[in-house]
Amino acid sequence: MIEGGIPGGRSVLVVGGPGSGKSVFCAQFLQYGIAKLGQKGIYASLEENRYHFYREMSRFGWDLEKYEREGSLKFLDASPSFDQDAAPHRSLEQLLHTISRMVSDLKAKRVAVDAIASLVFEFPDLLERRRALLRLIHTLSETGATSILTNELRTLETERPVQIEEYLTHGTIVLKTVKSGPSTVRALEVEKMRETAIDPQPRPYRITSSGIEVFPRESVR
Repeated sequence: MIEGGIPGGRSVLVVGGPGSGKSVFCAQFLQYGIAKLGQKGIYASLEENRYHFYREMSRFGWDLEKYEREGSLKFLDASPSFDQDAAPHRSLEQLLHTISRMVSDLKAKRVAVDAIASLVFEFPDLLERRRALLRLIHTLSETGATSILTNELRTLETERPVQIEEYLTHGTIVLKTVKSGPSTVRALEVEKMRETAIDPQPRPYRITSSGIEVFPRESVR
């Protein structure tokens, strides 16, 4: 669907509703890089803690804890501060600084930031939010790593409003549920991807015991 893979050094947004597989997508992206390509990775979690994330991903046969012990993976607990007196930019500055340092120290080639919704809500002003997202994407790009960022899909309607972060990232992948006759089907759609041709048609996917499996030649209907 994207000529074989995400272009190196780019930041791609993965959006989807609850249970669509956004965190699985991130883990599989990192797992594949480590196990198949020898590319070290960083998982920055703005929601889930290390224990729960590793336990959930072990169901797919991925021993991420082992990778961390071996020095191939770093888990960053990037949960935003709930300090009412804290300025919104403080957690962002900490996040950017820590990611840059960790990528440099580990020589990581892949980064996953899951999910940016809490970060986005720290900046209710649209202009400030745009600046914050641009700084995040710019920082990730400067590291040279290929990055996945996730966010919630805020509507399940076919004609959904485009979110500001979709304009700013280099690619957008949408995980959604669509009607197919009397039943529903999970569908993956590549809305945009720089530096590569794309198949813009929604294609069915499943979350199996070994991760996400996409069927790029099948129709969702």
